[in-house]
Amino acid sequence: MPMNLVEVSGLSVRQGGTEILKGLEFVVAPGDFLALVGPNGSGKSTLLKCLLGLIPFSAGEVRLFGQSPQDFTAHSRLGYLPQVAGGNAQGFPATVREIVASGRLPLKRFPKKLDADDWAAVESILARLDIGHLAGRKIDRLSGGQRQRVFLARAMVAEAELLFLDEPTSALDPGTRRSFYEMLRDINREQGRSIVMVTHDSGSIGDYATTLLYIDHTQIFFGSFSEFCHSPAMTAYFGSHAQHLMCRQHGGACQ
Repeated sequence: MPMNLVEVSGLSVRQGGTEILKGLEFVVAPGDFLALVGPNGSGKSTLLKCLLGLIPFSAGEVRLFGQSPQDFTAHSRLGYLPQVAGGNAQGFPATVREIVASGRLPLKRFPKKLDADDWAAVESILARLDIGHLAGRKIDRLSGGQRQRVFLARAMVAEAELLFLDEPTSALDPGTRRSFYEMLRDINREQGRSIVMVTHDSGSIGDYATTLLYIDHTQIFFGSFSEFCHSPAMTAYFGSHAQHLMCRQHGGACQ
């Protein structure tokens, strides 16, 4: 049986005397596209940073590919798109090709110098994400949607098995957001990349993701969207209308 990529048990996080997260329990299996959803300030980005070992947790256990985040060394197996990646890049001098190529550097031993295979991988991922025509353009000359594709390409170019994305569509218009989600779905289903994505877009993410983790400082739900749809506890918590909007399982109200 394949090993889970992420295992979380009893996870709690305290910051400045305040408990931000409490008692989280979930896994990410190979091939999962996990949507991490919750209201503003519910601890979603904090959880993502805990999984990556960027901030400590106060109780519980996190395992990445069977290792604790603190002991994890196979960083090339992970790709990370932080929340600010698509933000204001005014005056940033690097080109699209240079930014994407920097994603190959964790694979290199000292001296970190890219070779022909690395550049071939860069050109391949630029083409795959339909941004090859932007390769020589400075990042500050791009739209928000184009910049998100660039930083996603940087996260992917090392051929990471697991992608962590923190609100990647927050600055995108609805049409561009839909296109971005479709691209992530293709990456997940056709290439077998596992994805953990923080999103506020609870009303449509069920069309693309395979698994839902809803938190509000504590864990409200973890499971498939079908399980969410048919959960009486979630009907009681959200109401049947909101539950249907999130589950994306029916043309009418959840049954």
